[in-house]
Amino acid sequence: MLDQNDLLAIAQLMDQKLEQRFAEQDRKIEQRFAEQDRKMEERFAEQDRKIEERFTEQDRKIEQRLTSQDQKIGSLKTEMIEQMNIIIESRVEKQIQLLAEGHRDILEKLPEVDKVRDLEERVSTLETITKMQRQELNAMKGA
Repeated sequence: MLDQNDLLAIAQLMDQKLEQRFAEQDRKIEQRFAEQDRKMEERFAEQDRKIEERFTEQDRKIEQRLTSQDQKIGSLKTEMIEQMNIIIESRVEKQIQLLAEGHRDILEKLPEVDKVRDLEERVSTLETITKMQRQELNAMKGA
């Protein structure tokens, strides 16, 4: 029969075996977790790459649209400038020309500055002569 020491030795052997099995089980679990972590990281990296590709594609499309819009705006701006120039040439220049012609007609009708000065001098001279003659007439009437 087995004595106490034999039972203790059997118990120790069983504990060692259990410890080995637990250690082996822990190692297998750690390996599986490590493998799962690696697979998840690979999937996340793949998802990150796909997301980045989609954003890059969207950025490219947006840039194309903006470039297209810039070109359309540029051509509209050029067209508007051309239309404004046509309006200026056809309407404004004609109106300015008519205004200038009217101004020229007015200037032609106005007497020249020298003539006006000459007339002012003559009127002043006539006023002086008239004043003097009036004084002489008054003096004659009084005498």
